[in-house]
Amino acid sequence: MESQILKSLQTLFFFIILTTFTTSAVACSSSTVRKTCKPTPYPRLCETALSLYASQTKRNQQELCRAAMVSSLKAAQNATSIVSKLSRKKVSPYEAQVLRDCIDNLNDSVDELRQAIAAIKSLSPRSNDVEFQLSSIKTWMSAAETDVITCTDGLSGGAGRKVSQKVKKEVKNCSVNVVRQISNALSLINNFNFK
Repeated sequence: MESQILKSLQTLFFFIILTTFTTSAVACSSSTVRKTCKPTPYPRLCETALSLYASQTKRNQQELCRAAMVSSLKAAQNATSIVSKLSRKKVSPYEAQVLRDCIDNLNDSVDELRQAIAAIKSLSPRSNDVEFQLSSIKTWMSAAETDVITCTDGLSGGAGRKVSQKVKKEVKNCSVNVVRQISNALSLINNFNFK
């Protein structure tokens, strides 16, 4: 009987220690994410995007930048999917062309984000050309952002041609999220340095 009580107490003590450690680790990581995201243009969005990494205390600045970039990529892929579905609905020939152009721009953005993510993943403090690599990453990210903005530029119409408010709203809603995610990731990269 005594041995069962002792085992129960040991188990209880183990869970209390584990819970305390986990809670403090998450709090520590959450504050790291909050501090990392504070200077970004959209800090709340940044915190949400990086929240998956908050429970892992060993995340460094490079991994947080990569996480923000991956979040941007997922947003761009989601936007591509939304616009593709929209293009298959009943739209005018002009709207269909605008949506095809938008999909092309979003696909370019996805490719550029993939290149940037691969580059940040392989970035090493021992490289002789860290500054050049960071510059390349920023260029890909900026190009990705420009492609998304170009997608929405086509919605304004021209020469008497119009895009319906519904199509404009759906494309702009998903595109704005991508631009904001990329802006946050770029902000993190601009402040990046190996420690």
